[in-house]
Amino acid sequence: MDDMDTGMGLRVLDTMCLSPNSTTKVKAVGYMLNSQGVTVSNCWGKKARWMDYSGLVEEEMLGIAMFNHPDNRARRLDNTQDLMVFAVQISLVKRYFEKLPYKYSGNYSLRKGQSITFKYRLYWYAGKGEAKKIEAQYRQWVAAKGK
Repeated sequence: MDDMDTGMGLRVLDTMCLSPNSTTKVKAVGYMLNSQGVTVSNCWGKKARWMDYSGLVEEEMLGIAMFNHPDNRARRLDNTQDLMVFAVQISLVKRYFEKLPYKYSGNYSLRKGQSITFKYRLYWYAGKGEAKKIEAQYRQWVAAKGK
């Protein structure tokens, strides 16, 4: 069903959060950026080719970017507000994010014997997310044949 809670997601350390969560008292130093130049919690529900989440890990800035291949039927990469998860929403999530009344707006059906393949890549790096570097990695991946 077309629902916001579908797809592939990653949970990051509490120290990578944009702000401390209610269950821990650790210092939180997190940063988010997407391919459209949107930052921090404004990334929620925005369409993007890639989504980046970087933050503090044992006193070192580390990051991970999630790439969404243009051949995918997925429409967005999101964070879950300012919590510890960011995700690829593979269900098209039209109804949820576009506030459509028909509950099956983003559904995709497969007939018996059919299949669908989704292509994603995770890019791990040291430092704070830099759009130019992440975009270069994304373009290199997309340009590679058969990947």
